[in-house]
Amino acid sequence: MELKEIYDLWDRFDKSEVAEFELETEELHLKLKKPEPVLANPCAANVASANTGMPAAQAAPVSGGETGTDEDAASIKAPLVGVFYSAPSPDADPFVKEGQQIHKGDVIGIIEAMKLMNEVVADRDGVVEKIVVENGTPVEYDQPLMTIADAKA
Repeated sequence: MELKEIYDLWDRFDKSEVAEFELETEELHLKLKKPEPVLANPCAANVASANTGMPAAQAAPVSGGETGTDEDAASIKAPLVGVFYSAPSPDADPFVKEGQQIHKGDVIGIIEAMKLMNEVVADRDGVVEKIVVENGTPVEYDQPLMTIADAKA
C-alpha cells in the first residue's frame, strides 16, 4: 500500500463517523481509533453537534469543567487540550463578549484538538466577567477560559 493511499484512508476515516478501523495485509497492520470526547459534565453529551464553519471542522460539543469549589465555580475551564478559538471563523464575531449574559448550554468558544473542532458550552447561567484566554491560544486541560459572575435577577 502506497503512503498516499494510507493518508487518503486516514483522511476519510477522520471525516467519517466510524470510531475505530483496522486493516491488516501481508505488509501492513493499520489501526485507527478516535478518542472519546472528554466530558467534564456527562449531561453535555446530549448537546447536538454542529459544523462550526472552521477549517477541517467536525464539532463535538463539550462542557467547561467544574470542580465544585467556590473559586472554581466562577470560571469555565478547558475540558481538553488544544487551541482555543473565540469565534466560529476568523472573520466572525466572537461567541461571547465581556459583560454578556450567557445561559447554560450556550457555546462560549471552540477548542481545536487533532483537527476536530469541539464546541465548549457554558455549564451555568451568568454574566461573562473576563475572558482569560486570547483567540488562537493553546490551552491545557482544566485551564480557566473565562470567569462568570452569577446572573442578577
